[in-house]
Amino acid sequence: MLFRERIKANYTDLSPSFQRLADFLTDHPYEAAFMTATQLGRVLDVDTATVVRFAQRLEYPGFPELLDEIQQEVKDQLVHYFQSPVKQSHKDIFRATLAQDKANIDQFNLTLDTRTIERVVGLINDARKILTVGDGLLSRPLAEMLSAMLRVLGHDCVNLPTDTGTVASEFLSVTDKDLVIAIAVTHYCPDTTSIVELARQRGLATFALVGAQSWAIARAVDLAIVCPNTAPSRGSSLSVFAVAINALSQTLFAQRRKEITGQYMRFEDAMRRLADSRGHFEFMQPEWAVDEPAAPK
Repeated sequence: MLFRERIKANYTDLSPSFQRLADFLTDHPYEAAFMTATQLGRVLDVDTATVVRFAQRLEYPGFPELLDEIQQEVKDQLVHYFQSPVKQSHKDIFRATLAQDKANIDQFNLTLDTRTIERVVGLINDARKILTVGDGLLSRPLAEMLSAMLRVLGHDCVNLPTDTGTVASEFLSVTDKDLVIAIAVTHYCPDTTSIVELARQRGLATFALVGAQSWAIARAVDLAIVCPNTAPSRGSSLSVFAVAINALSQTLFAQRRKEITGQYMRFEDAMRRLADSRGHFEFMQPEWAVDEPAAPK
C-alpha cells in the first residue's frame, strides 16, 4: 500500500499534528522528498519524534522508509512528465481530468468531518453580515458565486474587491458579529491574506476554502477547509471548490426551505412583471417551490 493510500485509510483517526503532516506530504511531495525528519518537523512546528511516530503510525519502520516512497513517487512523476508525448489526444486529457477531479472529491469527502461542517454552518447563520473575497482569475469568480448564493438564501452578503480603498471603506462599518469567507485556489493570494488578517484584528470570524493546509492563507483564518485541487496538467482544478460551495448552499437551503420558498415566489413575481414589457416568457417553478402537485387542467 502506497503512502497516499495509507494516509487515506487512516486520516480520520489521526491526531491533529499527524493530520498536518499528512496534509503536507500529500499536498507538497516535491518539497517533502528533500526534507529530513527534523526539517519537516521544523516547517510544521512539530518535533522530530512526532514525525517518526507519524511514519510508524502508517506502519513504516521509520521515517526513511516513508521518505523513500515519497521520493519514488516524485521520480516516477518526473519520468512520466519528460517521457509523455508532447501532444495528447483530447479524449485522454478530458478523461484524465474527470478521473482526477473524482479523486479530488473523494479525498475531500474523506477528510471533511461533521464538526467542521456544523461549525461553518453556524458561522454563516450567526453572522450579521458576510464578506466574501478571492484573488485572481480563479478565486474571485468562485467568491462571487458564493456571495450570490448566500444572498439568494437571505444572508446579507457582499463580495469584496481587493483594492485597498474599497476594503478600507467596507471595514468602516464591520463589527465582531460579521464573517469573512476567503477563497484561495492557488497559494498566491496576498490581497486576500491581508484582508483576512485585518478582519481578525477587528475581531471578525474568518474561514477559507483553500487548496492546501500549509498555505499562509490557511494559517491566517480561524478555520480552513482544504479543497484538493490537483489537475493532470499544469494549473489547479476548481471542481472541489465548486462542489463545496454547492454543498454548503444546499445545506443552508434545507434549514430555511419555507422562508426561501417565499422569497423565490416574490422573485418570480418581480421577474414576471419585468418580463411583461419585454415579450412573453413562461416561468416554471422549481420542484422545491411547489408544496402540492398542481391540479390537472
